Amino acid sequence: MLAPLSLLLLSLPASAGPCEDLADGVQRDRLEASLEALTGETDIDVGDGLQRLRSRHVEHPDHDPAQRWVLRAFEQAGLEAVLEPFAVDGLPPLANVVARLPGDPSPVCVSAHFDSTGKASPGWDAALDDAPGADDDASGIAALLEAARVLGGWAPGFETSLCFLAFDAEEQGLHGSRHHAQALDADGVERVINLDPVGFNAGGVGNLWATFDARWEDLATDMEASGE
Repeated sequence: MLAPLSLLLLSLPASAGPCEDLADGVQRDRLEASLEALTGETDIDVGDGLQRLRSRHVEHPDHDPAQRWVLRAFEQAGLEAVLEPFAVDGLPPLANVVARLPGDPSPVCVSAHFDSTGKASPGWDAALDDAPGADDDASGIAALLEAARVLGGWAPGFETSLCFLAFDAEEQGLHGSRHHAQALDADGVERVINLDPVGFNAGGVGNLWATFDARWEDLATDMEASGE
């Protein structure tokens, strides 16, 4: 979590304050609690009584409770969050979960996706079978929520606006992110940091792998200079 959060902070105006002050606010137990809730290791309550999420696949009955849980988690972090509905032929009703911190019109965005899949398992049934998706992408959502909590609670605030995007139906063809991108106004976004996924690194636990759009050369330079 600390590496993606540092990446986000490098995208903010220098006057926002030192990275260390924010990184100190990250709580490992909160990250673990979110991961356990999203993968069905612990109970959640989204207004219908206690339940455990067996899957977040768009065709599974637990998809909508998972969506509501993410929405509530943003709200409990003190952010205003909304559902961003969209439709895809052949799929149930879908919606991204979007939360924002106000600022200039071109935000820095952090994203992950809350849906999951188990399609790599032979005979797996999307509507019936488990798909906990701990790495892909419960890990990203847990990091996204903790970033929202820490950044949303930082009293000095930020010059740039921040948006936190929990995409839906990414496992079916990146539908949630595509819908959000197509709906952007002319100002667009300044940068997007996509946390998909951040729970497993076959190249070594001490490494952070990042790719950059060519237009973000300044951010790549900043990261190299910081030693991240």
